[in-house]
Amino acid sequence: MNAAATTPMRRAFLGSWMCPTGQNVTAYFRVLGVGPSMIDLEWDVPPPLHDADAAYYRETIRPALIARLREYTERIGAALVVEL
Repeated sequence: MNAAATTPMRRAFLGSWMCPTGQNVTAYFRVLGVGPSMIDLEWDVPPPLHDADAAYYRETIRPALIARLREYTERIGAALVVEL
């Protein structure tokens, strides 16, 4: 068994937003222990997003997530954001 399998996963609430179409998204910071961590986004209806919701995500939600993640991890400077 590897170390990652024995490390408990923790989640921290980052926020919840209502998109222009009425869809809600809730974000959690998932701490995996060793290695990279992730942000889990829980949408009412999974992507692909309506154009208005996608724009709201880019302009409002993503910058807020980066700011809250910096506060949570107490890191300053540039953030690496990888979107799949």
